[in-house]
Amino acid sequence: MESLQSAGPTRQGQRRPGTRRLDKRVVSAAREAIQSGSLIPLLKEELWCKIQTRRLSEGQGELTLPSTPPVTSKLTPDDIEKRFLRRQQNKNAARRFRAKEKIKGHQLQQKISRLEEDRVSLEALRKNLRQEKMGLVSKLREHLVQCTAFDDVFHHHDIRSLHIQPSDDTTSDHPTVS
Repeated sequence: MESLQSAGPTRQGQRRPGTRRLDKRVVSAAREAIQSGSLIPLLKEELWCKIQTRRLSEGQGELTLPSTPPVTSKLTPDDIEKRFLRRQQNKNAARRFRAKEKIKGHQLQQKISRLEEDRVSLEALRKNLRQEKMGLVSKLREHLVQCTAFDDVFHHHDIRSLHIQPSDDTTSDHPTVS
């Protein structure tokens, strides 16, 4: 490790600044690694040493880390009560939201069912109207063949030669005249 090599005296017989602390940190990291069975503390220390070495070689100052543990404040009874109330309000709001979503889903299912029923009934009505139209077209064709009253009005057109056929086109409701 680099930190162990830098712990000794330099060529001039002087220690580099911070080397004593490096030794203590390396030993502490080694103990922690042995106790935990993980190399992570040693890897962290090695990384810290490399960063320090680079900083010192670039003429920057030594990186110091705050040694004070993070401040954890204990909650007062009022804060605990507020936290409890917020959690209760959140639970109630989530419950209301889920209930609304369930109702909305049920309403959409009902609407889908109604629209499906409407579609089926409209298709049946369309089928009946087509059959009625075909019957009326057929009667009109028979009437035109037998009717002579229009001969005077349409003397230049031969109405009997008109062929009115029911259309299979779903977009058109008018019979085809050929």
